[in-house]
Amino acid sequence: MALLSNQTLNSLADEALGVTSITLSRDEVVAVTAGTSGTLYASLIALPPGTTVNNLDYWQVGAATTPTHQWMCLMTPGGVILAVTADNVAGQAANTYYRAAVTVPYVTPPGAPQAYYIGVMLASSGAQGTMAGGVATPLPAGGLPAGTLAKFVTGGAGLSTPPAVGAQQVLTPVAGTTANIYAATA
Repeated sequence: MALLSNQTLNSLADEALGVTSITLSRDEVVAVTAGTSGTLYASLIALPPGTTVNNLDYWQVGAATTPTHQWMCLMTPGGVILAVTADNVAGQAANTYYRAAVTVPYVTPPGAPQAYYIGVMLASSGAQGTMAGGVATPLPAGGLPAGTLAKFVTGGAGLSTPPAVGAQQVLTPVAGTTANIYAATA
């Protein structure tokens, strides 16, 4: 498999079994994002053509949490949901790798690698879960140039249950320096 942006030669070999692409290498993880309950956080990821996405992963850091809602999704740069996991309300153990199957597998189309976003949404009535991440580059003054994709975006607020495949989230680039979530496809 060809290397994608933000991958080192051994980065996929260091990942959990079955990982096919990552938003950033685990050796680049330097910060965490606690996030706001009910907000979708998403990171840019490049996927090679013909990749089957059966699962989406993220890395839970810190204390165990019991979310009222927890799900992940794969989206186009325009926020259209291509794959989504079921809602998890069972909780997440401390310092664990979370993997969830998507409800319908997605296969990337032929051609050159394409950009997508992997989103993680946690909603909690108590302490919010913390996701592993890395420091994202601040947005340039005046915003991103036309046609440029932000590495880190948010989509919606006050979310709870997973959206349907084909639904659209409004994605907003995050201003300033912020944490970029570590997520993966498998």
